[in-house]
Amino acid sequence: NICSNDEHSFGDWSVAQTATCVQHGYSTRTCSLCGKVEYLETDFSDCIDFNCDGICDVCGSKLENITHPDSNHDGICDNCGEDFTKDCDCFCHSESKFMQFIFKIVRFLWKLFGIEDRHFCACGKAHW
Repeated sequence: NICSNDEHSFGDWSVAQTATCVQHGYSTRTCSLCGKVEYLETDFSDCIDFNCDGICDVCGSKLENITHPDSNHDGICDNCGEDFTKDCDCFCHSESKFMQFIFKIVRFLWKLFGIEDRHFCACGKAHW
């Protein structure tokens, strides 16, 4: 053993097993001098619902809240494709080109002046 008790030269942590909602995960790192491996357990992750049906795709549990990710803020769920704007009469979803233009100007001004107070319309979309 090249290393004394606390003089190891460990590399970066790397994920060896990703945590799921039914299983802990863990990461490892290895000493470059003696080869000793350290393990770090990670907590369970949240349930995953890629098709937004309210049931975890990993463990089958019924989920309390269905979330629809919308990373590009277009009002359409990234996973299931549900359109949140279809029943919304807020002017931000207007089909009028003029109203869409006005809303783009409003959003630009919010960003320009650092306005943090975001508007949530009836569809639940946070506009910024």
